[in-house]
Amino acid sequence: MAEVWSQRHRRRFPVGDGASDAAERPDHRALNLFRSDTGELSKRDLIAAQAFADVATIGILQQRAVEEAHTVNVQLSAALNSRVIIEQAKGMVAERTGEDMASAFNKLRGYARSHNVRLSDLAAQVVAGTLDVGSFGASSPQGQRSRVQP
Repeated sequence: MAEVWSQRHRRRFPVGDGASDAAERPDHRALNLFRSDTGELSKRDLIAAQAFADVATIGILQQRAVEEAHTVNVQLSAALNSRVIIEQAKGMVAERTGEDMASAFNKLRGYARSHNVRLSDLAAQVVAGTLDVGSFGASSPQGQRSRVQP
């Protein structure tokens, strides 16, 4: 069993000198087994070694799942915060221009596109009051664009 496993996985997980492999590929893990005797491993030892390798693999996979879940959580949190600011800016533009929410969003989006700025950055400036909402209706002449901070 261990021989079949070893032959199959040598192609996927090439064996090197350990130290240079760890330095060159920090995402690869290794399991080293040491014993005081020399010679072939007994069937019992091979089964135990395989069990250790399986447990280590499960641990690595669980750690990756936790890291991926954390990454997704951070991304979703950022998206939610961005959406909240955009909604606030939409409301401010709608209130100040007397237009409905869809038109306010279109003005925000159009302004962001024409000034090459992220919508969430523009919305943050609107909410902070550092950008005049009245300038959304008028397009800036070439060379005289309103300054939007990145």
